[in-house]
Amino acid sequence: MQVPIPFKVKVVKIGNSLRMTIPKQITNYLKIAEGDTIEIVVTDSTMTVKKVTET
Repeated sequence: MQVPIPFKVKVVKIGNSLRMTIPKQITNYLKIAEGDTIEIVVTDSTMTVKKVTET
C-alpha cells in the first residue's frame, strides 16, 4: 500500500496565468524531466497530476 506524501507549494502569478512549481523530490521520484508531458485531471475540488508515459 502506498502512503500519500503531502507537499505544499505556492501559486504565483506570471502574466495572466497562475503557476506552481513541482518540488525536486517529486520530479526525482516520478522521473519527470524538462520537456516531459504531464496530464492534469480535475474532479470536483481535486487536481491529480501524473506523468504521461510513451507507449
